[in-house]
Amino acid sequence: MKKAKPPGLAGIIGYPLDHSLSPFIHNLGFALKKLPYVFVKIEIPPARLNRTVGALVDLGFIGANVTMPHKEASARLVDALSPEARAVGAVNTLVISGRKIKGYNTDIEGFARSLKAFARDRSFPTAAIFGAGGAAAAVGYALFRRFQTRHFHFICRNWRKAKKNLSEKPFFGKGFWADFVDWEDAERAVRASNLIVNATPVGMEGKKTFPVSPAAFRFGQTACDLIYNPPLTPFMRLAKKGGAKAMGGLEMLLQQAAVSFELWTGEKMPVEKVRQELLDSF
Repeated sequence: MKKAKPPGLAGIIGYPLDHSLSPFIHNLGFALKKLPYVFVKIEIPPARLNRTVGALVDLGFIGANVTMPHKEASARLVDALSPEARAVGAVNTLVISGRKIKGYNTDIEGFARSLKAFARDRSFPTAAIFGAGGAAAAVGYALFRRFQTRHFHFICRNWRKAKKNLSEKPFFGKGFWADFVDWEDAERAVRASNLIVNATPVGMEGKKTFPVSPAAFRFGQTACDLIYNPPLTPFMRLAKKGGAKAMGGLEMLLQQAAVSFELWTGEKMPVEKVRQELLDSF
């Protein structure tokens, strides 16, 4: 009797991964498209990242998503980078072909698609972004390239470290203005911006609170939280209370996953069906 071929593997690399909805999204997508793959969690601390990425090829993976805190480090561990991943110096998707691993950043397209759908025809000349890591760089790049944003406030706990990190990105500084704001001076940057984005873990369970009051927000602003669980985050509550229109990270998660799915399989994810199942799961 001929043995059944085991399913191919994909997964998500991060630490921690308790909150991750990526297995739900991708396994549902594989099932709906009748594809022979299984998506798993790979929860590993930074010290084990190098060995883990290297092992994916031998274990037969077709690819993997990468989440906090590994996005920037992963960009240094692959054989090649897509132009966008190279521009922001961060990777959230690994694609394996033969024994080679290529890094992509589908956060950029995922954020652009979700913001365009949420805030149709709005422009964002000035943006305030909480954070200065790989997610913040992807958001900044998406805003610069897709929404013509030219003024940025990066709100960070250590602005000197943040400035050094972001200024080393290949896209940084070419045609836009940016300043780096201490966490305690966040209200000034929020008040001065059309769009405010949380690209940090702040607001997740057990994390610290934001250094701004609802009064920093106003009607006409758009606020985006990349956190998707809970659906209504502390950041979104602040923004809504101040009069801003607020969006969570669930649609971005889904859209970046759809791009990764197609990179791995060559098939389009059935986004509408997956979205409905995802919403029903909350």
